[in-house]
Amino acid sequence: MNDTINALIRECVQHIADGRLDRLNYYPGCITRSALERVLTEIGSPVIPLPEGDIAGLDVLKPLANEDRWVAEFPLSTVDEQPSDWWLNLFILKEGDRLVVYLDDIHY
Repeated sequence: MNDTINALIRECVQHIADGRLDRLNYYPGCITRSALERVLTEIGSPVIPLPEGDIAGLDVLKPLANEDRWVAEFPLSTVDEQPSDWWLNLFILKEGDRLVVYLDDIHY
């Protein structure tokens, strides 16, 4: 399952790096697309895809054993900083027979 989760996280960051924010899932009550756009402008340096070494070091936690829900928090890398001081928080939920990544927050 970790390979699947890692691939989904990599895809999510790739969408951010490519500016394809419409392809992301936003968790209800958390960050919105317009808030993400503002933060990405504030960062000032383009986000880049996760470097290969960063994906191996991701911490993905499963807070409750009886739920199909995982949490990931990790620093983003930018053209100017690898890694940067900006952190991305994600939820990964099992919905039916597939896993779905949702953006929770991005913070400094």
